[in-house]
Amino acid sequence: MFKNLIGRNHPEFSTGGQQDAMEFYQHLLDQIFKAERVGSSRWNEDPGLTSDLFKLELEERLEDTQSKQVQYRKRSDNVLPIFITTDAAVNKEVFEEYEMRKLKRAKKLETGATEDQEELEPVQLQVPFEACLKHFFREREIADFTSPVTKEKGTALTSLRISRFPKYLVVQMMRFQFAEDWTPVKLDVLVETPERLELEQYRGAGIQEGELALPETAASAPPTIVPDAAIVAQLTEMGFSENGAKRAAVATKNAGTEEGMNWVLEHMNDADFNNPIVEQATLEATFKQAINQEHVSNLEAMGFTAMQAEAALGATDGNIERAADWLFSRMDNLDQAIAEMKNSDQQAQEQSAEEHANGLLDGKGSYELVGLISHIGKHTQVGHYVAHVKKSGKWILYNDDHV
Repeated sequence: MFKNLIGRNHPEFSTGGQQDAMEFYQHLLDQIFKAERVGSSRWNEDPGLTSDLFKLELEERLEDTQSKQVQYRKRSDNVLPIFITTDAAVNKEVFEEYEMRKLKRAKKLETGATEDQEELEPVQLQVPFEACLKHFFREREIADFTSPVTKEKGTALTSLRISRFPKYLVVQMMRFQFAEDWTPVKLDVLVETPERLELEQYRGAGIQEGELALPETAASAPPTIVPDAAIVAQLTEMGFSENGAKRAAVATKNAGTEEGMNWVLEHMNDADFNNPIVEQATLEATFKQAINQEHVSNLEAMGFTAMQAEAALGATDGNIERAADWLFSRMDNLDQAIAEMKNSDQQAQEQSAEEHANGLLDGKGSYELVGLISHIGKHTQVGHYVAHVKKSGKWILYNDDHV
């Protein structure tokens, strides 16, 4: 019943197909947010929004190495995405030896040799969780940085900190890397999750005494390049946010998915990576330009109006197949669904403005592990999820109907 209620009218979660746990988490919070906003008029006192309990604020520090001046930028998110750095594995030599023995064994089998074939016990790379954290919060160098002060190209240093800690912290271990054709490949790596997590050492406190602020530049002005819908769709399918994908397309002047992917890997930890790249008024105009008019015409030929077609394409990143599914699945109350979508977008903008005005929740950067979700399977596109939840001091495994 819960799945049917939350997944109703969703192109993926209303089906029995393979689904992504992080996408479901985002969808669940979005549905709760919408319901709470709609029902807020019935509250005598504002109890706050459920989604606020999961929101953290990330702070990016940028230092121009030429002028030594700094800039601090902040953005909110509801998940801390931690990439697994295999360079920090503590058993590299053992793993490499296992890989060599496995390769030799495979060659012998190809030649038909079956005698004296020892059983190989699988070996996984083991990466400490703390090493992944340090990698996420490390200081990185940016090449070809044009100094706003000297107007010359040089380098800059950037790093991330958490300026506001949420009540509940969701951490996503990014257990994948990209193959040569840019398809995601799951990492077979063991990262032991600590039951207590202390993050106060990574707290950001803004500009410090003695630091000089970089002058504001025109870099934040709305771009004139319209993000290519195909590039944006391919990058979002890889698991990156729509805003981040649009930024990649604009930054690379729509050069292609590979160029966009390279940009994403270099800039995904930027403080404004997931922020909209234009103001709303410009966004609406840009969105209309970005819509493929041929797709609109094709949907009109199916009996839908131009407004309905544009709304569906906007809700599905310009993908005409998904747009058609979106429209047909909402035939009974199509106009209402479009109105709710537009209203939700407006409410999200108002909520964002309200957050920046009132500030996010903040607590101690100390957390106790209460649950985790694990993906079982060798590939990112298929597999099975199980959950471990800590209750009364004991860990309980939830595997579909089995507990």
